[in-house]
Amino acid sequence: MKRSLVILMAAVLAAGTCVGCVPKENKTKVSIDPDFSEPDVIELDFTELNNMTIAGFGNVTDTPYTFISAVSIDGNNDNKQITADVKAVDGATKEDAEHFAAALLRHMNDAACDQYTTFEMSDQDSFGNLYDTYSVNVNITNEADGSELFTLDIPAGEEIELDPDIEKYEEDWKEYGNLYLKGQQDEEAQYESELAAEEAAEAEAEEGQAAETAEEEEVTEDEAETEADTETKAE
Repeated sequence: MKRSLVILMAAVLAAGTCVGCVPKENKTKVSIDPDFSEPDVIELDFTELNNMTIAGFGNVTDTPYTFISAVSIDGNNDNKQITADVKAVDGATKEDAEHFAAALLRHMNDAACDQYTTFEMSDQDSFGNLYDTYSVNVNITNEADGSELFTLDIPAGEEIELDPDIEKYEEDWKEYGNLYLKGQQDEEAQYESELAAEEAAEAEAEEGQAAETAEEEEVTEDEAETEADTETKAE
């Protein structure tokens, strides 16, 4: 019995030893550390830049830029250059073109922000920082004869000598536009009134002419009758 107990204890100890000898699972730890930093090389999608810039203007008929007929934006990532070719309707002025160029620079910068968060949105005091990386060339011409209205050629990092506060210009335009529209309406009302007066005067003159003609015809008829009566009596 004692021998059996010794054997049993030895077996239990052996089993415990074996359990303790089971190797632990070798787990490889994977560190997940996403990299949200911008890539070292920035390459703009100029097709998207063109489309998003134009979309940023919305409906140009509700803006001061109704004189712009076409905008085409392209560029070169190797040279870090953006080019914008703009067509303006006949009659647009150099001042008009300068205001549009300022608006275009802001909208292009903001469109680039949709592609890279490295770029900062523009505001009333700044054109953003797209042009610290990319040089920009804007050429605005008259679509009728191709004459140049305004050209802007700024190397990357250079100061842009235009006013970025396009909001003030657009607000002033709306105020002026309302006054201009009211003036147009007053002029149209006055013109219609004058036209109606002229038409009334012409109608009155025509009536007077018709009455005078009828009177002359009546006198002529009376004279003819008198002459006929005289000839009859003479016979």
